Amino acid sequence: MRRKIVLQGGTALTVSLPSKWARRFNLAKGSEVEVKEEGDKVVVQALMDAGIEKTAIDLSGVDPSCIKWFVTTAHKKGYDEVLFEYDTPEAVEQVQKVTQTITLGFEMVDQKENSVTVKN
Repeated sequence: MRRKIVLQGGTALTVSLPSKWARRFNLAKGSEVEVKEEGDKVVVQALMDAGIEKTAIDLSGVDPSCIKWFVTTAHKKGYDEVLFEYDTPEAVEQVQKVTQTITLGFEMVDQKENSVTVKN
């Protein structure tokens, strides 16, 4: 999507954000975003701490072949952060496999002895 650059004040250049994107992340006048330079790109990222949808799912006793369903369902429901609790190493291996191959955007960000946190 192309946007025009506007000169604001004497030296500041501004670009408007797409309203659909801003609404999706509940951004309004005064909201803050993270702006990063990546080579010849500028990345604008919404700071979503206030509106993060979180849930916890206990995978203890769940057959490892069924774990794919739990992970993909949490992803489809739109959760931004999921804490998976488990009782076997096979469970965390399955969570890792699904996040790496199926659920675009989900990644494991924290792993403890009996839990793993996945964020979108």
